[in-house]
Amino acid sequence: MSATQDNAGGPTAIRGYLVQTLVALLKIAQADPPFTVITLEPAHADEQFDFVWSNAQGTFAVQVKSTINEFQKSAVEGWAKKLEAARKSETCSLMLVGNYHTSLAQVNKVGAVGIEKKNLDLPGLIGEAAHLIAKFIETQNLNAGKADEREMIAHSLISRLLHYSTTREPLTRDEFIKLMTGWIKEAPFESKLHGKQRSDLLNSFTTDWLLNGPPVAILQGFPGCGKTQLASAIAANVPLSLDPIEPSPDAQDSSVDILVGLAGALASEGITDLMDEFEKGADGDLFSALLKVLRRERILIVVDEFQRLFSNRDTLPPVGWQDLIEKLNNSSRPVGRLLLISNRAVKKVRWCEKCRIQELKGLSDTEAAAFLTEQLQSKDLTSKVPADRLEEICHRLGGNPRALATLVECLVCDSLEDLLSLAPDLFNTGDVEINHDLVEDFERGLIERTLSRMEGDLLKFMRWMAVHRRAFRKEAFSEFPSTDVSAEVMRKQLIYRFLLIDTPSGNTMHPLAREISVTRLRDDEAEWKRAHNLAADYHFRHFKAVQVKDAERCITSYAELRHHLFEAGRISELYLASDRLAQLALSQIPKTTYSQAPTNNETLEERIALISALPEDRRPKGLEYHLALCLKHRNTGDDYQRALFHVRRAVGPHAYYAVWLLLIELEYFFNGVDAMLKAQDKALKYLGTGSNAFAVYHLCANLLGKDNKLDAAISVLEKGISKPGAKCLAPLASLCSSFMEQTGRYDDAIRVLGECIHTPNTPELWKVYVQCAKLMAKMNRHDEAVALLKNGLAVSGMTSLHRLYLLLAELMVLDKKYEDAICLLNDGISDARVIEKKDIYCLCAELLVKDNRAEEATVLLENGIASKSIRDPVPLYHKFATIMEESGNTNGGVEFLKSAMSHPAMSAEPSIYLVCAKQLFHTRNIDDAIGVLKRGVTVSNMADKDQLYQMCADLTARQGRLDVAIGILDSGIADKSARNHAYLYQTCAELLEKAGRLDDAIEMLKKGISAPALANKVVLFQACAKLMKKADRTSEGIELIEKAIHMPGMTGHANLYQTCVKLMVSVGRHQDAINLLYKAINGPRIGNLVSLYQLCADLMMSKGQHSQAISLLKKGVALFPKDRNLNSFYEKATEPCR
Repeated sequence: MSATQDNAGGPTAIRGYLVQTLVALLKIAQADPPFTVITLEPAHADEQFDFVWSNAQGTFAVQVKSTINEFQKSAVEGWAKKLEAARKSETCSLMLVGNYHTSLAQVNKVGAVGIEKKNLDLPGLIGEAAHLIAKFIETQNLNAGKADEREMIAHSLISRLLHYSTTREPLTRDEFIKLMTGWIKEAPFESKLHGKQRSDLLNSFTTDWLLNGPPVAILQGFPGCGKTQLASAIAANVPLSLDPIEPSPDAQDSSVDILVGLAGALASEGITDLMDEFEKGADGDLFSALLKVLRRERILIVVDEFQRLFSNRDTLPPVGWQDLIEKLNNSSRPVGRLLLISNRAVKKVRWCEKCRIQELKGLSDTEAAAFLTEQLQSKDLTSKVPADRLEEICHRLGGNPRALATLVECLVCDSLEDLLSLAPDLFNTGDVEINHDLVEDFERGLIERTLSRMEGDLLKFMRWMAVHRRAFRKEAFSEFPSTDVSAEVMRKQLIYRFLLIDTPSGNTMHPLAREISVTRLRDDEAEWKRAHNLAADYHFRHFKAVQVKDAERCITSYAELRHHLFEAGRISELYLASDRLAQLALSQIPKTTYSQAPTNNETLEERIALISALPEDRRPKGLEYHLALCLKHRNTGDDYQRALFHVRRAVGPHAYYAVWLLLIELEYFFNGVDAMLKAQDKALKYLGTGSNAFAVYHLCANLLGKDNKLDAAISVLEKGISKPGAKCLAPLASLCSSFMEQTGRYDDAIRVLGECIHTPNTPELWKVYVQCAKLMAKMNRHDEAVALLKNGLAVSGMTSLHRLYLLLAELMVLDKKYEDAICLLNDGISDARVIEKKDIYCLCAELLVKDNRAEEATVLLENGIASKSIRDPVPLYHKFATIMEESGNTNGGVEFLKSAMSHPAMSAEPSIYLVCAKQLFHTRNIDDAIGVLKRGVTVSNMADKDQLYQMCADLTARQGRLDVAIGILDSGIADKSARNHAYLYQTCAELLEKAGRLDDAIEMLKKGISAPALANKVVLFQACAKLMKKADRTSEGIELIEKAIHMPGMTGHANLYQTCVKLMVSVGRHQDAINLLYKAINGPRIGNLVSLYQLCADLMMSKGQHSQAISLLKKGVALFPKDRNLNSFYEKATEPCR
């Protein structure tokens, strides 16, 4: 049921309005005389009434108003007059829920309209609704249940009313009673907390934490265990709570995403602290504002999916959140509460040491069996699962309620055995270790099976709705282009299939169903854009509606709007939504990041669209520069020319030095050396001789060097070096010396470096010493180089001393002075000024081994490891094992590495296991090597396990056990702690091909391509297309690569174009290949573009198109004048023409 504009105060007031409506309807349902017909939100009487009903005594109409503010007499009289004007013969009532002015105390009627008043007491209203539900249940002979369950039913009915009331259809008494009875029967499955632990946790949170606990609590547990449902039950016991906020799964900055959502939600409750800080732009302190709110307001804020804020390696949220939580927990008597929900276990460290941390576990086998039985009964499927298998199935699924519900949904169309066969690792006979990742994979398989049976409009509806990252209401699909069935009917079908969930916030999709649907939809670019078009129009409605006065109410929709406009290719329309919010979005760009182009494509497009749309008189120079940088980074069409235009507008007396650098670079690119030097002179006029001026000299010299104008580059650098008080001298002298060396001016090169060495207070002086010594050695002036480095070691305040020790030792070795080198390196180990010593230890050990002193070398390395002064001792372990192997004591090295595996600091280091396994392999102990690698992959906190899985599979395959090797790689793919899944998919496909399972290999690669958030997919696309060619499916391979080329965020485009062209040529489609390459060459700039010029020209000449080929090569040479291969190819191509 939708709230009117007069229901002021946001969700709390609207909640009060809905609860009172439910109370009124339950009273009407049980009134005497009984009603005959009722309509919710009738579409007549200018929509003044919320519900109208009739009985033997007449017709009655009611409007409900709710506010967290105070009802004023004048407003009430105005509403009453409107009702009276709208009535025909109805008896009208106006229900007021909230506080009211004293002038209304004695007012029970205004004209012919009765006035009823109630306090906005949500717990009290829920209690009244629960009492009336109990009476209704008794009348209808339903299962009475417990008191807390009836309160949950009340919450469920409110959600049902919110959506059902929009139908506006009259109901007879029998129809209404049947509707309410059905809702009450279904409510337990929506709201009931199954299992003792859930009830205990709810009791603990509501009776202890909310009243006396620390202000921050963390609820953690595996995906699907019911954390969000429990959080909703907790929130139902709080007078003021917000709908759970969660960051979008693909948000560029999850922290900002949460704060934006909170700002809008709090503003709708009249709490504007966060919104006020947003208005300040980059100067706003959002976390301080949130801290003030939680200290001051008696409110519960729930942040779901909080783990999206964690870094990959640990469970640390961003520093802002750590500080907020720590300060809130240390506050004196804060009244607000913050509940964080995570599907990753949180380590108790400083930021959360005072938090209440609770883990929600799976249901016990008995509890899960009861839950599964209820689900089966609700769909009349009890015959599908034998009673004696209930607990076994529940145990193997880890008591995961969501997975059990998904299984029940699939049993509608499939047998139990068919479904269980999808996960042999879970359901094979014998004991099984509960693995929540395997359970999630099984659940994903079930959903994919369900989706594979959907077709036509229903499948299209499912996929289109999946693009919504947040809960959506009926307006989101009201314009869905269905031909056979209404969108509302399809929505109900998805709810019945457990693919869509109806919540008080709107419709949300099963997370795995959304993931799969979005992945499938991306395959069809046209459909992808249509779906986002519809979603964009849905969010645009907030801004186009006349009644929207406060932009902050739409801030969350604005974030979603820009996402959908970007995906629909309509990002330029973003400014049309709200000028104020566009300014707000631009104000969130910190001035300190003006010199950084966003790496996220959506943010990049948004910045370009918004800044470009600003009138020139409202576009400060800082934004002109940022726009130029964004255009250069995007590099599509005429972006470079536009970037030059805007950076010219950005420069001036007070411009940041990086602005001048961009101007110099673009002037050189378009207008050559003279224009660049003019820009340099202008920049130096304003920048003086400081470190910023150094950057100008350095860039100009680099550009001249690239243009092979080395003398001019040296001249620029010498000019910069000679400036009085020039800072950052070392990089200028280093580059100048390099250019002099390239022109054969060795003595000048050494002179420049020597002058720099003798200049006081030169930063990074060690680099100059090293470069100068290397140049001296190159000229066979070893003694001078050695003397220089020894002097460097004696310089006070010298940094990176280890580099001088290492180079000096290498020079001594060249002079056959091994003992001197060893003594020097030992001095370096003992030198307290040396911070980084691992390379010194390793080189010293190498020299000892060459001097036949292997035992001394291993003792040295052991001492280095034991000293604990080495930041990263891993190379010392590697070196020790290598020395042991080379000296014939491989077992000693292996045992040493195995001891490291038991050390807490080394146990999670993958290279220890890899080196150990390689040494065992060298001694033909393959089984032991495999055992070591398997030990490594079981370490829970290890990152980068991919190489361990890969090597383990490789060794297993060498034993001829291909199926076992494939299983190992499957486990690696399922392991979320592994990083480079792309290579695991690729290796698995290679083994499948080797086993003669070509089609399975292709499917494995396609599975990897469809996997979300997988890096380096380009290798999978290429490998899959090549296998398709082997399987005589070349056309399918070409389509696959063409799809990859157009996928957002894809890298390695040049490789993809080359692969696609080879496939086209193999089936005789030469002209298509040429056209494809032309499109690539003339499209957005990509890496290694020069290779495509040569490939395209080669194809043209093979087809007799010589003049076109030469014209293309000429264009390429002009764009890449320094590329020797392209120039050589061009010269050969033009020889016959000369």
